[in-house]
Amino acid sequence: MNNPIKTFQPNLVGRDFVIGDLHGAYAVFENLLKNINFDTKVDRMFSVGDLIDRGPDSLKCLELIEEPWFHSVLSNHEKMMIDFFDGEPSGWFWNQNGGCWARDAQVAHLENTPAILQTDTVKRTLYLKEAARKLPFLITVNLVNNEKVHIIHAEFPRIKSVDGFKGTEYITDAMLADPQIVKKIALHENLDGEWLLWSRNIFCGLYRRKVTRDELIELYRHDTQRDAIFNGELSHVISGHTPLIKPITYVNQTNIDTNVIASLTNPSSDLEINPAGLTCLELNTWKFYLAKPDSFMEVEEILVKKSDFGN
Repeated sequence: MNNPIKTFQPNLVGRDFVIGDLHGAYAVFENLLKNINFDTKVDRMFSVGDLIDRGPDSLKCLELIEEPWFHSVLSNHEKMMIDFFDGEPSGWFWNQNGGCWARDAQVAHLENTPAILQTDTVKRTLYLKEAARKLPFLITVNLVNNEKVHIIHAEFPRIKSVDGFKGTEYITDAMLADPQIVKKIALHENLDGEWLLWSRNIFCGLYRRKVTRDELIELYRHDTQRDAIFNGELSHVISGHTPLIKPITYVNQTNIDTNVIASLTNPSSDLEINPAGLTCLELNTWKFYLAKPDSFMEVEEILVKKSDFGN
């Protein structure tokens, strides 16, 4: 929020990865790091956000934002946490969405209870809440092949619907290099909340739904605004927010939220029994990995290209 954009230059000494929504599943994240042989000295880990809530280790996951090798965008769950402590109306939805892990901090804040406010866990939560306030809406990563990717939590709006952009048909890389434009786009309200944090438009119909590539093509065939957001002037976008059965790329946006929380309750490594886990995308190789509490495997995305629609 204080920094709408954070841009990274190519990693010339290590590898770059992006993880889907983490939701307090720290043990799964540890298993992922071990299996990809992550080197904190040279590798970088990017995140689509939703580090907290629902899982058993929200505080440990939130602490990742202090690590020099870990970089996350702001998401709706971190924003609900901030809004709660700021007294904003949307903050009251936090507990309904998994915020009960911070109950002591909430009570101490609301009742101004010095004894609780001074406990280590509460002080740590309140400190990290302020650190989360500095997370950007957008991360742009420049790659070694002279291309770039944009990382956001949810989805971009159809730009012509945003005040101040009347007549503009689509978002471009040039627009996303301007912090003020990114902030305006990010805070544009839809029915749920701020667009970059809450929007479910592209992937809404795929919520935890088992689907084939052919079915996806048919689903998207009648998207009359495809060209308005997927255009030659916008680099590839990586996001999460809407839980999918497996990573899906629709033209130039890839969603890697694969419902990690369901892997905690059913850790089966058989993807037919339970496909859920923490998805990780290695940027330079474009390989996808899925981590569960006690297993790890390479997986394939479902890829729908613009050419699949005959244009």
